[in-house]
Amino acid sequence: MIIVLGITLFLLCYLLLKQSETKYADCIISSKRLKFNNIFFILLCLGPLLGVFLDARYAIISCLYLPVFVSIAYMDFISHIIPDRFHLIGFLVVVFHLWFNKTGSNEILFNLLVGGSFIGIVYFVTWIAEKKTKKELLGGGDIKLLLWLTPILGGTLAVFFLFGLTLALLHVMVLSKSWGQFKKIYYPLGPYLCLSILINLVYQVQS
Repeated sequence: MIIVLGITLFLLCYLLLKQSETKYADCIISSKRLKFNNIFFILLCLGPLLGVFLDARYAIISCLYLPVFVSIAYMDFISHIIPDRFHLIGFLVVVFHLWFNKTGSNEILFNLLVGGSFIGIVYFVTWIAEKKTKKELLGGGDIKLLLWLTPILGGTLAVFFLFGLTLALLHVMVLSKSWGQFKKIYYPLGPYLCLSILINLVYQVQS
């Protein structure tokens, strides 16, 4: 069943990506799309292919989460926008994952409380920082990504959010030639959050 869902999700994400490229054509950085289009398409195909060789716990990650995360990372990278349609698909994937794992309501509520509190703190701190710097530091799409993952990740969301943020900052530091350039470079956080959360999900399966 998971493989069938993975193939369906792969096709759905691919079609939605094409629609999103048309819808947000004015925001897309064409050089980035041309450079990374094939790479992200290959990653999108990997989900259902890997799922064939993995047990159910890992198959959920490769077949269901991977296509969504690749789609989010791709759109955020080329346009700095994460369309809501991918957040909706991601939320449905989380609901299925909770049902598949037979997660209890108490655990879900606890995860919502702890994870939601962390997101609230992050949003408040970011809001204050943006007021002072007059620069967007954390997009609405990143907050939505964290929100629909809260029921499944809970408190571990904090650790891997900071890990993803660190990866993004390190990448920007590598690209920057000076402190002034470092402050001016805007790099999407979504791809790094997706990578970090994938690591989190694998860690949860192993623990």
